Amino acid sequence: MTPIRSEPMPYKPAKQEVLRSFVVLDSEMVFSGLSALDGGAVDEILTRTTDDNTRHVGGQAGGRAAGVRAGKNRGRKVEEELRRRRTEHSAAAALIDRLTELEAIGEVDGALDEEVAEALTPGDTIRVRGEVLMHPLHQADVMLRSFMHAAPAFEQQGVARELRQILPMWEAMIGAGKSAQVLFDLSTDVPQTPRVVIPVRRSALQVDVADVPGFCTVLAKVDRIIGAEDHVLAMRLLQNAPVTEMERTAIEQAAIELVDAFGEMSIPCTEYDVVMAGPLVMLRPLCIWR
Repeated sequence: MTPIRSEPMPYKPAKQEVLRSFVVLDSEMVFSGLSALDGGAVDEILTRTTDDNTRHVGGQAGGRAAGVRAGKNRGRKVEEELRRRRTEHSAAAALIDRLTELEAIGEVDGALDEEVAEALTPGDTIRVRGEVLMHPLHQADVMLRSFMHAAPAFEQQGVARELRQILPMWEAMIGAGKSAQVLFDLSTDVPQTPRVVIPVRRSALQVDVADVPGFCTVLAKVDRIIGAEDHVLAMRLLQNAPVTEMERTAIEQAAIELVDAFGEMSIPCTEYDVVMAGPLVMLRPLCIWR
């Protein structure tokens, strides 16, 4: 029998969430959403940033008159990046607060299970908490690149050279560059049914891709709801082209070999991680934070 406390609980939970550490932020979606709700808030944020830039330029005038020192441009780029991040984070915080105030967010209280999925409609804006996990394909990508970077220290340059030869094909399959997407799974229950997948553009990452996984809050638009009879390809053999039956067949045939290769790398992966069958909910994140 649990004894009854005679003293106050030593922990008092916060009444509201104020501090947010963003790991994903789609600035285009955030500014678009905030502009539609409150254009004045966007103008205020941008004006504040402009004022900061003006003060910065004025403060540097004397320095330029005395001569430009080495490294000044590098420092200026860092400051500009910090201001850009601050502007985006301010806009995201304002959007979250405004949507909450308007009760315009569908709150998932607990697990995003089949009952909740049946109530969702593509286009819904939802907030859900859970563990963000890197998709096995991108776990393999991180390990591949980490190994090639560290290979010289372990005298594995020969293996690294061989891997670099297949890197263009690998990048063609999973995507590369700022426009490419990284796949994450969201776990709100064990087991997680339906599967919840979050594709994130690399340009929206606020931290290194390996630092994203963890328990987070996700603000997202419901993008697609995949039924049990349908599927989604986690990896594309052809970039920027419609999904064809030939593409699906080729990937399904390669899935078994990929699964075996990932197993040797101690990455838990099945053919269903390559060709992801429904039921499945795909979310398009506005922002993800801890």
